[in-house]
Amino acid sequence: MHIRYSMMLYFLLILIVCGVLSEKIEKITKSVGQSFSFDCQQDESVYFTQKLDDWSEIQENDNQYSYLNLNFNYLNQEKILRVSSNSIQSENIGYYGCRKPTWSTASMNRIYQLIVADVQSFYWNYICHGAVGSCLRSDDPIDETLSTFEVADQTKVDFFCCASVMGFKNVDLNMNPIGDIRGKINIHRRQESDGSWVVCANQHTFIKRTSSNNQQILTCELMTDNQLDSSLSSVIRVKDSMPADPDIDTPYGYVPTPKTDDDKYFNKPTSGGKRGKLTTGKRILIIIGSILGGLFFFGLLFLLIFFFCRRQNKAPTNSKTNIDTNHYETVNIYEKPDTTKEQNRNEEEPHYLEPTPLYQNSPIVLRL
Repeated sequence: MHIRYSMMLYFLLILIVCGVLSEKIEKITKSVGQSFSFDCQQDESVYFTQKLDDWSEIQENDNQYSYLNLNFNYLNQEKILRVSSNSIQSENIGYYGCRKPTWSTASMNRIYQLIVADVQSFYWNYICHGAVGSCLRSDDPIDETLSTFEVADQTKVDFFCCASVMGFKNVDLNMNPIGDIRGKINIHRRQESDGSWVVCANQHTFIKRTSSNNQQILTCELMTDNQLDSSLSSVIRVKDSMPADPDIDTPYGYVPTPKTDDDKYFNKPTSGGKRGKLTTGKRILIIIGSILGGLFFFGLLFLLIFFFCRRQNKAPTNSKTNIDTNHYETVNIYEKPDTTKEQNRNEEEPHYLEPTPLYQNSPIVLRL
């Protein structure tokens, strides 16, 4: 029983290994316009897909895949079916497979991946750390690789040179230093999900006018597989200086991004996000104002506490006085009147007639 299970596991392992070997992908890298070819067996069919596990069979003179411009050549002596294209384009990018049409499995006997080496974009740009109008770029209307860059005297500038390429093993950029460069020229690389590479070189520099030369040339060269692919150049001209921009933050108007160890992270150029600068005098005034405000607040709080405590201390004395006074007045109000004295007083006092008001013309009569 154990021997039977062992044989089954061994057979499954052989199938897995054979499947992995059959799915090995051979990469073919070509440039646009070049020719390419791959071989299948004569009894095999040719398949194509732009994504794995989504194969479609390509038949000879098939209108569905006529845009691939594929040629089928049967080499009878070698028993080989050679598939070729005289001039490949971006539409040819994808996977090509070979397998017998009678197989029930979708795995391919051989898989070829065609990669078209291409420079998707190549450009240079800048960030001007100066007043409005300090930097002005004008491109050549005829040759897109040429341009002119005018910059005001005593201006800090960030220069960027970037490229996005596909299908090359080695990609590099060569940029020459311009002006009074701060630091060094940094190169960052990042690989995208589609396999392309984004490479960018940047430098931070200080442009100023000199007596000997007021014009320089910025050049940026794209190297692919250790060969010069293309280049950009711009004439740097220094014009009259402009009023300083108070929004520049740091002494050089730039905070360099720390370089990582693997150098595979690419920071896209941004506008730098300017913000207002606080001078030393402003900082001192803010600190003094904060201190005075705090002292005023605590002083006011102390006075409130002092008056509140003083009022509480006086409250019991006033209450006692009011109680004694009220008690004395209560005795006087409710004291029993002396009726005898009241009667004697009424007998002794003379009786008078009620006087007539002065505004009436009647004589006053007194009773004696």
